[in-house]
Amino acid sequence: MESIDSLTSVVQKMEASFRFWHDWSNWLIVITIIAGVCLYFFQYKANETAILLGKEKDKLSEHKDREQALQIVNVKNDAATKISEVKAGSEENIAQVKAEADKQIALLNVEAEKAKSEIAKAQAQAAQANEKAESERLARVQLEARLADRKLTKEQQERLVSLLEPFRDTEVDVVVLGDTSEIRLIGMTLLECLNKAGWKVYQGYGSGGGVVVKGILVGVRSDSNLSGAATILVEGLRSLGIDTGLWDFEKLQYPSILMNTNLTHKTPMKIFIGSKP
Repeated sequence: MESIDSLTSVVQKMEASFRFWHDWSNWLIVITIIAGVCLYFFQYKANETAILLGKEKDKLSEHKDREQALQIVNVKNDAATKISEVKAGSEENIAQVKAEADKQIALLNVEAEKAKSEIAKAQAQAAQANEKAESERLARVQLEARLADRKLTKEQQERLVSLLEPFRDTEVDVVVLGDTSEIRLIGMTLLECLNKAGWKVYQGYGSGGGVVVKGILVGVRSDSNLSGAATILVEGLRSLGIDTGLWDFEKLQYPSILMNTNLTHKTPMKIFIGSKP
């Protein structure tokens, strides 16, 4: 009886430790999601302001061009008027009026070139803003992908089943490590696909024991002929966007605490399903 009480105490302490770290991991996930939403909002507002700024600069430059063109026309008209008024005078007066007009036109041309330079600068800034917006959009898409749950659509599940059916009757132990809804969902989906493909699946749910798995790991015993089946499974899941890899069979150690299990511990293939990398 003393041995049973001692083991019960150890198990209770381990379960308390597991609940503590599990609760904190859930809080960190929530904080990460909130931070992602805030980042998305601020980036969206910054990009929107940059685009509006570029449009307003374009409008300002166009307005300046129209005003300068109108000024040039007015100067030419004024020069023509003055020339007409002094035609009766000396050629010297006409030359002076023409020179003054040319001088004003030259100044206006300088202003026009300056305006064109500002337009080019504004266009470059707009292009830079668009490039930054695209870069931030891609970063946002990558962040959303990292935060999204692993899922397989009905069509993807059917494709995976068709890849695995040639290896019908393959015996495999499948261990789902973790009790988050995301891990349970992808675990249940994969178990269903294996069963539909005719594999002989033995399953269990790990809870503790120091076993930590990222992604989905597949191991094949060295004396078996299932390396082809394992490779097809890994490549099939990867093609569907699920992070999966081959692993040393002997290093896939069963957790000390297993629930709802009918694992044999003798199958030539093991699949360990862990948290999203």
